[in-house]
Amino acid sequence: MALSSKNETIALKSLSSVRRVEDKFIRGLAKTMHGLEVSLFQFVEENKGLRAVDVALAREQIGNILVESGYYDEVGNLLNAGYQDVIEESAIMYRKLYSKSFQFTDVSLQRLDAMKQLDLGQFGQLASQTQESVTRVLTDLQFGAIEFREASKIVAGQVGALESNAQTWVTTGNSAIHREANTMLAMDNGMTIFEYVGPVDKVTRPFCLAHVGDAMSKDEWNALDNGRGQPKPVFQFGGGYNCRHTLVGIE
Repeated sequence: MALSSKNETIALKSLSSVRRVEDKFIRGLAKTMHGLEVSLFQFVEENKGLRAVDVALAREQIGNILVESGYYDEVGNLLNAGYQDVIEESAIMYRKLYSKSFQFTDVSLQRLDAMKQLDLGQFGQLASQTQESVTRVLTDLQFGAIEFREASKIVAGQVGALESNAQTWVTTGNSAIHREANTMLAMDNGMTIFEYVGPVDKVTRPFCLAHVGDAMSKDEWNALDNGRGQPKPVFQFGGGYNCRHTLVGIE
């Protein structure tokens, strides 16, 4: 049994709701990143003559700037509200698909909650990389290895990379939570076969293009390779980073 055209539309609308959560976060993140960039510029300008012995201490101050910029608040808001919306959307989708109530087991809810914490750690790791990079910039300035103008470009590049990586992780993590919630809810209620659902357009990657409409068990999906360097398994991450597709229980 495959999803009907009507049910495919329901599944695609569910995916659209995930994108709305992401878009809201990304808009907030862009504003936060602008404030962070200004603050880091000022910090580097004020400390470009920092003594070498004090450079190591600057890392903590850079961390404080990240906190004050609101970076962690944006992440916290996503995990505490956005992810919950995504999980609830899965239950709404299944009710619309099959006209009956689907319930998560306690074990599944615990796993979903653990995934949120894992993603929070990923954002902390990205921020830590920024701290280390800006500290190196101060070291290079102190020893005359670079000029302030070059240092400013490096800082701007690091903030841009932080924003880009955070956006990628939000899209990937949000979709993973939605995909995981979909499959857990289905398995908790006796389903074992899952259809790959999502858009087919000019940016659909080859893996997804090859599998949209396919239906398999969890083990069969996880036996597939979604490509070198992509997060795995398929059952959780679909086609990989920024994947716009999901798995829906059909029987």
